[in-house]
Amino acid sequence: ISIKTDSSGAPYIYTVDWAGEVKIRSYRLVGINTGFGGVITGQAYTVQAPPGTLRPLAWQMGDSYTVGIGAKQGSYNDFRVMCDALGLDGIADGISGSGWTSLQEGRVPEWRVENKLGSITRKPQYIFFSLGYNDWSADIARVRAAFPPAV
Repeated sequence: ISIKTDSSGAPYIYTVDWAGEVKIRSYRLVGINTGFGGVITGQAYTVQAPPGTLRPLAWQMGDSYTVGIGAKQGSYNDFRVMCDALGLDGIADGISGSGWTSLQEGRVPEWRVENKLGSITRKPQYIFFSLGYNDWSADIARVRAAFPPAV
């Protein structure tokens, strides 16, 4: 079965009825800029990932560039293109207006790192920090103090 949707961002729910035939099946769920993708089964059944099929995980903590602001579609950001090209699963964690010197609630880089690494269920093999494209006028001393290896 192949189901294609448009790029509107509208939610789609599809029901596949196998007419009572019970057997192990494999599905591949692929999405671009997908907020959620999943499979719902009856109570007597379960879903599991095939063993050994997880791709390496990359997490990018970023700003509006990671969100995809200015792109025709949010999924056309540099991080998503890189993950697709390298065969990585990616968490594009972008907050517009954030940067290395952000002090607003929820945008302070140190807090974002701590909160994200404390909440994700898979350990990322790669972590990218893509912040501060708009921080050119900020004090670099704060960046050096908080993230010495970044400067």
